[in-house]
Amino acid sequence: MSANREKRFMQKPMCGTQFFVVSFVALAFGAVLMAQDHTLRIAQKMSGGQPIKVEQSSPLPEDPTKAVLAAFDKYEVVGMGAAHGNKDLDDLVLHLLRDPTFPDKVNDVVVECGNSLYQPILDRYIASGEVTISEARQVWRNTTQPMCSVSGFYEILFPLVRRINQRLPPQKRLRMLAGDLLLIGAKSKTNPKSCWTGMPLLPR
Repeated sequence: MSANREKRFMQKPMCGTQFFVVSFVALAFGAVLMAQDHTLRIAQKMSGGQPIKVEQSSPLPEDPTKAVLAAFDKYEVVGMGAAHGNKDLDDLVLHLLRDPTFPDKVNDVVVECGNSLYQPILDRYIASGEVTISEARQVWRNTTQPMCSVSGFYEILFPLVRRINQRLPPQKRLRMLAGDLLLIGAKSKTNPKSCWTGMPLLPR
């Protein structure tokens, strides 16, 4: 890849793009369920303790890949959980990325297990620049999330997106965005004077 083409890839505009977020959305679903349960208890108390009948739908099962890809027709941001020990869910994320229609729907993949301090390294790596895998591993191993550094899922995810981009024309290549806090951590070749600060720094 030429220097100019790589530079254009790394400066891909954020406005009007479609985002696929790999994060801890399972926690958000748990919070929603607790809020619904709390609301139901309040309604029962206001009705004098009488049981409240809640109408529930019976959705039919769908193909998960088709369902997630179809969500991009309605929403600019679609999120999924990953690397929580649920291999089925991890495999689904990887299967989605391998789907040939995924680059037609998505511009950017936001990953919580990614230290934004190393975003320039990540950009070069995903764009097939001259970045070794050991250098790229700093992105997901030096974060505020301890599970990121031991997760085999991310050892597959980042190289997979790099390989996918190698087969795509420039205008369809994916960009990965490190969504974790800017964290100054272990010393590295790119930042030899860095040291552990004991606290994360907010992204600029």
